Formats: sequence, C-alpha cells, structure tokens
Amino acid sequence: MSKMKFVKSAVEIKDYPAADRVEIAIAGRSNAGKSSFVNALAGTKIAKVSQVAGKTRLLNFFDFAKYRFVDMPGYGFAAR
Repeated sequence: MSKMKFVKSAVEIKDYPAADRVEIAIAGRSNAGKSSFVNALAGTKIAKVSQVAGKTRLLNFFDFAKYRFVDMPGYGFAAR
C-alpha cells in the first residue's frame, strides 16, 4: 500500500502543485471532520486537526498513490 505524503499548503493558484494526477477535493462545513478523514486514509496524523472550527485557512495537498487529496477550508459557522 502506498503511503500518503503531505505535498504543500497554498492559497494562490500559482502556488498549487503541478496537476499531474487526479485530484479529489475534500470539502464540507467547518468542524465536520475533513482533516480527520485525511488522517484516517493515511493511517497516521498527517493533517492538522483543531478543536476550533474554521482553523484551516489554506488548501492542503496530500499525495496518495495516483491521487492527490485536497483538504479545503470549511464553510458555515466559522467566525473567520
């Protein structure tokens, strides 16, 4: 089994990693468990999980086999 690897965090399109694989966006409400889902897929704590809703501010890119998972900022009740 391939190991999941953190690639980078970015805000602007020019800073995104090259589009060299299928990307899967993980989107949802703030505090819905998106980063926890990434950690479950990885089998380790690779994505930062916060107790405070709305903490993720950047797009976080993770490579896993032939896919790239993109952990996106939440929406909804976050105060930011």
